[in-house]
Amino acid sequence: NTTQIGQDLYLGLIFLLGGFLFFSQFVLPNRTILERVQAFYRLLLYPLGKHGQAIFIENGEILERKGEIARRGPGVILLDTASAALLRTPVRFTRAVGPGIAFIAEDEYVGGTIDLHIQEQTIGPLDDDDPFAPQKEGEDLAVYQNRQRRRSETQAFTRDGIEVVPRITVQFKLESTPGEGFTEFGYRAESVERVIIGRPINASAVPESPERISEWKKLPAYLAADVWRECLASFTLLELFESRPNEPNGFEIIQKIIRLRLQKPFSASLDKYGKL
Repeated sequence: NTTQIGQDLYLGLIFLLGGFLFFSQFVLPNRTILERVQAFYRLLLYPLGKHGQAIFIENGEILERKGEIARRGPGVILLDTASAALLRTPVRFTRAVGPGIAFIAEDEYVGGTIDLHIQEQTIGPLDDDDPFAPQKEGEDLAVYQNRQRRRSETQAFTRDGIEVVPRITVQFKLESTPGEGFTEFGYRAESVERVIIGRPINASAVPESPERISEWKKLPAYLAADVWRECLASFTLLELFESRPNEPNGFEIIQKIIRLRLQKPFSASLDKYGKL
C-alpha cells in the first residue's frame, strides 16, 4: 500500500545517505570533523552533477578527467607532497593550498600550480655547439638559427670588447624550509602566492593562449644571464682568469655576485673595474 511504499522509500533514503556518509570518510584523507562534513557534502553533489573541480595534482601537474578543470561549484583538490596551488575566483586570487586535501568553494577554481621539487634550468650553447662558427656547409637554416639563438641567450662582452658565451645552469626552488607545511620539500603559502601572481604576461599573445602567461620556471636562468652580462662588462678577458694569492679570479667573483643577486633582497655591486 501507499504507506508501506512511503516507509520503504524513507528507509531507502536513510540507508543511501548513511552509505554516502560512511564512504565519504574513506575516499579522501580527511583529518578533521569539518573536512569529513565537506567530503560528505561534495559526495552528495557528485551523482547530481553539481560538483565543482575534483582533481589530483601531482608534482605540480593537474591530473583530471576530460572537462573536469572547467567545472564550477563546490569541489575538492588532492595534492601530493610535492605540489601546491593558488585558488582564485573570476575576479581575484583567494588563497594558496599545499600538500594534502583542499576543499574549494562554489566560485573557486585552480589559478595556478607549483612543483615544490628543486628545479633546474639551463640556457646557452649545447655541449657540442660552436656558437661562433658561421653557417656550415650542409647545415640546415633552422639548425643554424637555433644555434645562434642559444648563443644570444648568454652572450656578453668583456670590458675590452671580447665576446664570451657560457652555458648557464641554475637550480632553484620556492622559498621555504624542508618540513615546512607538513612536507619534506617545504611549502610556504606566501611564496606560492608571490610566484603565481607575479608571473610575467606576454601582452602580444592571445588572451586564452598558453603563451599568454609565462611559466615561473623559465625565468631564473635568464635573470642569472642578465647579472652575468652586467658583471662581465667590468672585467677584461685576462682578468677573468687572473689569480692572485688569497683572491678570487674574475669568474669566481661573478659567480658570487650572481648568487647574491638571485638569493638576497640586497647585495653589493661591482664598479666598472670589477671591484666590490
